[in-house]
Amino acid sequence: MSEKLAKIAGPKLILRPVVSEDLPFFVEMMEDGALAAFTGTYGGRFTLREEEEYFEPSPEKVQFAVTMGGELLGLVEFMALDEISRSAEVGISIAHEHRNMGVGREALTLILDYGFSVLNLQMIYLTAVEENQRGIHLYESLGFQRAGKLRRRRYLAGYRNVIYMDLLREEWSAGPVAKQLHRILSEPKREYL
Repeated sequence: MSEKLAKIAGPKLILRPVVSEDLPFFVEMMEDGALAAFTGTYGGRFTLREEEEYFEPSPEKVQFAVTMGGELLGLVEFMALDEISRSAEVGISIAHEHRNMGVGREALTLILDYGFSVLNLQMIYLTAVEENQRGIHLYESLGFQRAGKLRRRRYLAGYRNVIYMDLLREEWSAGPVAKQLHRILSEPKREYL
């Protein structure tokens, strides 16, 4: 948890630093077997202590609580931040009751813009279980391209293929999502504190 991170305001959502009061929500959220499977955490009960350890500040990650109207909806994060290659892995976890409402799309749009415009990243990548077709469709709609596949990479009631996807800075900047975001959010409204 880091209070030094930015607060990012979007049309509906606010991404803010994770605080200790959020941790019980994340413990409960990760009990969702489908979410755990798609995020690679494989389910099981996470303790509050394990969540505290996961959210310890690190130069290799940036984590935001996804909120709307003050309600906590999920998490979006950069992991494996590499300052030399200017790259990071992005991950997202949205609570079951808040899916299929555009929350994931807006949260990813905001963190991608933050990654490219504030963190000066050159490439952002992610992994997705091949069966997660809704997620893959979302990622492709944001400009991610399939970069490869690792066969039988993850075990989820059987071995599953994992798709690697990436997005380059210039692809994001030239893409329709970034252009639309910049039209919607004027500089004074964007909060990178």
